[in-house]
Amino acid sequence: MQGCTKTFYIFFTQELPLSSIIATYIPTMTVQDVLPTGTYTIRNASTNEYIAVQGPVKVATLVGSRDGSAENTAWVLERVSGHRDKYNIRSFAQNSCVTINSTQKTNGTLAFGREACPWSIRATGYGTHVISPHSDASLYWSLIKNAGNSQTLLTDDRTSAVHWYLHRMSA
Repeated sequence: MQGCTKTFYIFFTQELPLSSIIATYIPTMTVQDVLPTGTYTIRNASTNEYIAVQGPVKVATLVGSRDGSAENTAWVLERVSGHRDKYNIRSFAQNSCVTINSTQKTNGTLAFGREACPWSIRATGYGTHVISPHSDASLYWSLIKNAGNSQTLLTDDRTSAVHWYLHRMSA
């Protein structure tokens, strides 16, 4: 299991001689919160849909897709130097960055631009991650069904719909 480490704790008591030390195995979970820069697919934990870019660069949107092998589902995550959880997210297919405007709030759609916008990507401890604007950790990427299509929006509702599997494709 990824993220699982074996830790042995040794307990000493005053009553026992040193030769009767008790070693106890207690499984612990470590959260791997630093993702290496590379190309990833981003899949929603609730719907199993991949995030895909749809449309030309200036009007592109992020939508759900069942096909995780398509070029438009590949995302380059670039860790911002000096930060543990701060990343720029760029479409591999269009070479444009996922952005928001400074006034964007709940249910705002994500946009694309040439200028990088930092995102916080944090591990949940369950093999998934949450993605938030670095400027507002109370908002999360979420995949919302809309008239038969799925669209990626920002939400403040921290349900399982905001959990994402990140699969590294290459460095």
